[in-house]
Amino acid sequence: KTCAEDMALCLTSLLHAKEEGCSPTDDFHTALDALSRTNAVLINDGLKLAQKHQTAIMSQVKLFIDMRQPINAGQFIYAHVDMSMPHAKYFSRSTMLTEFARFLMNAWNLTTKRARELPFVVSAPYNAEEGTCLVIGIPSYGRSSTRVSWVALSSMRSPEATFERNGTVLILELLN
Repeated sequence: KTCAEDMALCLTSLLHAKEEGCSPTDDFHTALDALSRTNAVLINDGLKLAQKHQTAIMSQVKLFIDMRQPINAGQFIYAHVDMSMPHAKYFSRSTMLTEFARFLMNAWNLTTKRARELPFVVSAPYNAEEGTCLVIGIPSYGRSSTRVSWVALSSMRSPEATFERNGTVLILELLN
């Protein structure tokens, strides 16, 4: 038997599997098929994929904390997942990057006493061919507002950048 949280992680992992040759519609249909109790093989595959995702988040957070990678940028704490880092391919989806950012913020706040009131901003490569970057903003513990200066974020990465805002997710296209 699986609990509700395991099923939620399983379905999220299947939705964001990002396999070669599969469209987001195919991923959605795969996740929808996993809701059937008769399809236990697909549920097990989703749980294994969710376990890989959770392992990637744990190892990446440990790496970031050990390297003291989050940077205090004045108005916020900033971290960037480089494409050369292990498990970087998992963080090109907004749900995985958001989960990673929340866990990294919690770990960072436990290891340091400075700048706990600052929001946390994490970015990762979205599409290497197009030169886009996915940016997630997490408000600090004491704040209920999710407002982050997206213009400040874009100018931090490059003086010439275009961006598309989608809720708390920001996709930057870096221009040379």
